[in-house]
Amino acid sequence: VVTDPDDASEIGNFEALLDGFLTERRHGRNRDENIKGNLYIDGDRIFFRSEDLFSYLAARLYSFEPHTVWTWISNLGGEGKQVKIKGKNLWLWSLPKPEQFDNSKIDLPKEIDMEEM
Repeated sequence: VVTDPDDASEIGNFEALLDGFLTERRHGRNRDENIKGNLYIDGDRIFFRSEDLFSYLAARLYSFEPHTVWTWISNLGGEGKQVKIKGKNLWLWSLPKPEQFDNSKIDLPKEIDMEEM
């Protein structure tokens, strides 16, 4: 019996795409930028519009049922709330802020000995 890795499952694929959505997209300087589709970090949570997430998924040729997506997001600690930005009511979702990559400098060797390869 071959057991598939977690990332080979439907939810595993979604979680990988969600991670890309949360880490690759532009982050706004303030909450008002959510109206333009930018992500916004407030404390330990990251806020986004559902339409931006579904557009991101569609661009990568993935289509999940909205109810399924919101169930998965809820299970990951997601919350939804309605806010008013620049006079417009928006429904924003938030998740715990993802861990960022370590941006520290990597020391590389100055020379590579091709004979050792």
